[in-house]
Parts: sequence; C-alpha cells; structure tokens
Amino acid sequence: MDIQTLTDDWVHQIKSAKDITKAAADAGRPPTPEEQANITKFMAAGKAMETQIQELRDAEALVKSVDAELAKFSQPVPGPIAPPVQPLDSERHRPVKIEYVPRCSPIKNFRGPNAAEDAYRVGQWISATCLHNYGSQQWCRDHGMPINVHTEGVNTAGGFVVPDEMSNQIIILRNEFGVFRQNTRVLPMGRDLISAPVWGTGLTAGFANESALPTETDMTLQSIQLVAKKMGAWTRMSTELAEDAFIDMADLLTGEIAYSIALLEDTVGFAGAGTAAHGSIVGAATLFTNDNTLAGAVETATINLFSEVTAASLATVMAALPAYAKPRAKWYCSETAYELTFARLQAAAGGNTVTTLSDGRIRRNYLGYEIVTSEAMTSVQTTLDNTTMLLYGDLSLASTMGERRGITMSVTDQRYWDADQIGLKATERIDINVHDVGDATTAGPVVAMIGAV
Repeated sequence: MDIQTLTDDWVHQIKSAKDITKAAADAGRPPTPEEQANITKFMAAGKAMETQIQELRDAEALVKSVDAELAKFSQPVPGPIAPPVQPLDSERHRPVKIEYVPRCSPIKNFRGPNAAEDAYRVGQWISATCLHNYGSQQWCRDHGMPINVHTEGVNTAGGFVVPDEMSNQIIILRNEFGVFRQNTRVLPMGRDLISAPVWGTGLTAGFANESALPTETDMTLQSIQLVAKKMGAWTRMSTELAEDAFIDMADLLTGEIAYSIALLEDTVGFAGAGTAAHGSIVGAATLFTNDNTLAGAVETATINLFSEVTAASLATVMAALPAYAKPRAKWYCSETAYELTFARLQAAAGGNTVTTLSDGRIRRNYLGYEIVTSEAMTSVQTTLDNTTMLLYGDLSLASTMGERRGITMSVTDQRYWDADQIGLKATERIDINVHDVGDATTAGPVVAMIGAV
C-alpha cells in the first residue's frame, strides 16, 4: 500500500474511535466494555498504520539519497578550462573568421562565400566527435562549436547533433535538387495529421432582371489529408578516410545525403506506387498511368516512344490543359525524354543558330514553357504502352507537400565500433498528396502524354 492509502485508513481508524467516545459522552455515560474494546482495537490499528507510513517515508528518503549519489557519476568529467569566448562577427553571428583553411579539393556542395571555411569547420567537428581527436576537440572549443548530443551521457543513445553549417547546407541542396519540392505547394504541419483545404469550384456569374438577384452559386473548398511520414538516409564511412580527408568527406557526405533525400521526394511525388516503400504515396505520373480514362490523359494514336513524339502531339497535350493552369505551367520529364523529344524537335526546327542551340536557358524551354527534368520520371527508351511519358501543367495546384519536420542530422561512432566506422543519419517527416488530376470529363491543373498501345 502507498503512503496516501495508509494515511486515509489511519484517519478512518482514529475517527471511528472518536465517534464511539462521542456517542457515549452524548448519552451521559462511560463507554460500555464492548465499546471500550472497539476503541482499543481502532487505536491499535491506527498506531500500526502510523508505523507503516513512517517506514515507507524512510524508504523513499533512502532511494532519493542513493539516486543523488548515482547522479554524481553520470555527470561528464570536467575537461580543460575553455578559453574565453571569442568576439562574434556581427554579420555571420559566429566566431571570427578562421585564419587558415588547409588545401583541399574544390568545394562542390557547400554554398556561399565561406564554403571552404564551413566545410573545414564540419570536418573538424566530425574529427572531434567521432574520431575523438584531441586537437580537433580543442579547435572546436576555441572556435565556438559545441559538441552536443541528442540525449544525456555518451552518444550511443542518439548520436551527436551536427552543427548548423552542415544541416543548413543539406537543406539548401535538397531544395536545389528536389524538382517536386520546388514546384509543389509546401505546407507546414503543426501536428502529425492535418486536413488542408484545396480549391474545388469557383463562383459562376450571370445576368439578372431588374430588382432581382443573379442565380446563386457557391465556391467550394475540398479537404485533403496529410499524414507525416519519416524518411531519410543512413550511411557509414571509415575513420581512416575521415582522418585523411575530413574536409572533402564533409563536402561529399553533405551533397550525397541532400541528393538522396531530394531524389526520394521526387520519386514518390512523381512515380510513387502507393506501397510501403513509397510511404503509401501515389505520384502524379502513376495516377495517369493507372487511369488512362482521365480527361487529362492524352493518348495519341501511334506514339509510344520518345523518339516518335511530334510537335503536333505536344500541342495536343498543351491544348488539354485548362486555361487557369497555364500561367505557371511547366513540362516535367526525364533527362532522356528531354533529349529525345524537346532537344530533337528544337534542333530540327528552323531559325536556330549555333548560339540558340548552345544556350541552355533557351534549350530548356518549349514554346515559352519551362522544361523541368527529374530522374524520377520515366527514361525508358523502349515502348511505353499505357504509361505516362510527360507531364504538363501547374504542379502547385495539383499537389501539396506537408512538412512536419525538416531535415535533422546525427552522427555516431558506437554502432559500427567493431568495423572502425562512423554512422551518419539524416531524416525528415513529410507527406505528399497529389489531389487533383481531374476526372473522366474534366482535365485538372496537370495533364499527361500517355503512350499508345
């Protein structure tokens, strides 16, 4: 029994004895022998409970004192006295610029005027946290780079939290690589499951007689559901490689992690099959492939190869797109589809010069509409029967990406201790809903070219 229950019973026993005494006093007589026996019984029971309560309190105090002693051993061992905090650069809000950055390969994945410096800082951080390099640890202390962990104690529980220099660059690169993210509507999620409104139908204007109202119409909003799903990348690298070239390794890993996450977003957004491997997300191209009866699924009589696509067939696709989706419409296809379709047609068209054909900014447009390429779109060069070959339209009107949590990074040197390797993990929580590709009678804000049978 706990202290509160014992206390309640103790009070009940004392009150019972008092009630008997009060009843005898109110009757103007002493307690009878039977009443005296009950009073003695209640008082004895209360005394026993009082003793139990005190024993429980003593036990709790002992447990607390033991916990306090154990807590002393869980505190980190004091390290060297940290040097005075360096003055901050007001422009970058970080310690003053590093005086010397060693030579390394050209930096590819860190952006900005301080790309090499940021890569060097991340490399020093990896060396300090995962290689336990004392010189790098001291360097991090001197340059204001705290070594934080997800949970208290050693980094076996959650790994070290990577510095902002690395996390920010991964987010920037993901936004650059991710075609679907750049063109869809991105909606922050305040909780794991939300319902988001999307446009359904608009108002209809009409004429009215004098002193009368036009016919009433309603604007409707539809509701879509977004459920946050965790996705990410996990990899390893050897400690020897990190020791030899940790600046180049920081640059390489930053790019690879960002690219892998962006590619997965593109894959599920365009070609998601609705399976567990795709987070139960069905992509835009898949929706047209699965249902060729949609009004926006444009199927020509004989074309099922990229090399067979003609200007007339592309015009048919463009004509199928509703006017409201034209202002921000784009073409979406694979790099293979671009070369075999748009580049081929533009090269064969009249009026081209060496300058126009070599200018990438011109080549990436077709009839004034931007061409966006993604590896997630099909690049098959054989027949594409009843398969989405190209997409055209405004992806931001047809789909929504919900973002519950952006990219977070962690590093650990414990899991692969026997192999002398470092583990790196990046995760985010998102959902994608392609909610409008039209129906059998009306095309939506995105249409598709479907390969003929």
